[in-house]
Formats: sequence, structure tokens, C-alpha cells
Amino acid sequence: MLECPFCRVTGSMGEAGVAEWDSLSMDHHRFTENAGKEFVESWILKTRPFFKNQLNTILLHKQVYKDSKINMEWETP
Repeated sequence: MLECPFCRVTGSMGEAGVAEWDSLSMDHHRFTENAGKEFVESWILKTRPFFKNQLNTILLHKQVYKDSKINMEWETP
């Protein structure tokens, strides 16, 4: 079974290693209105205090990777 870590759509590995995404799962991905609300309420709001308490540590650890060669733009929170 496969699951997209970004939108949580599920599927399976098909012929020749090509992902086959489940159409029902695609109708209920993370970015639907109900799923988005549930994500904000059950994850974002609950982890906000921890994130705010750890922000300086997160920014410090981020610096280690900032100059790496992964070609990624960093956003400032």
C-alpha cells in the first residue's frame, strides 16, 4: 500500500512500478474542506504550543541544512 505523505491519498504499486491511486481516496484527500478542518483542529492547534516553545531550536537545526546542496528555498516563519 502507498500513501502520499502530503495529501494522504492511498494507492498501490501497479505494473512496472507505477503508482495507482485509489479514486475514492482521492475524493477524501487532506485538502477537502472537512479534512482540512480536522487537520487544523487535531494537529496544528494541538502542536502549536510545542512548536512555539521549540522555535529557536528548530531554527538552529535548520541552519545545518540551509547551505546543503538540496536546492530548497527556506521560508521564514
